[in-house]
Amino acid sequence: MELGRIVAVVLALTSVTPAAHPLDGDLVSRAAPGVIVLSGGPLRTPIVLSNWIENQKLMMAAATTVSIPDSALAHRQKVDVEMFWGAEWSHYASTPDSLALLRRVREAQRGAYYPAAHRKPAIWVFGPAGPMPASERLLSSEGIAILRAHRVPVSVK
Repeated sequence: MELGRIVAVVLALTSVTPAAHPLDGDLVSRAAPGVIVLSGGPLRTPIVLSNWIENQKLMMAAATTVSIPDSALAHRQKVDVEMFWGAEWSHYASTPDSLALLRRVREAQRGAYYPAAHRKPAIWVFGPAGPMPASERLLSSEGIAILRAHRVPVSVK
């Protein structure tokens, strides 16, 4: 499937409109969630990423699809991921109370992040969204740098 069609499907599934994002003219640049919440696993408290441009870079850093059996991930530490698509959700990320409200008013696309471990690379898993199936992706060094900047563990033992 060509990239333009994939972006169109993502935008349709997430009800994103051209006015919802800072880069009006470029459909590809809108393919990022307004809010990403990481929680569980090695994290003591949830970490919220609400900078859309940074979230876009993180999504682009998770572009290489890989096929990994569930059994290969079963024994690795996992961080739960919730992706709230659309810029209108960014204002909910400001406080824990509003984040709880966000979780009640909007269903997130669920996923997972597996930090690098035992010479195995970091993996970002996108949960299913509409007709798009779940997929596992390698996380590039740029994505790892973004997570590190937010104090998300990038490797574990």
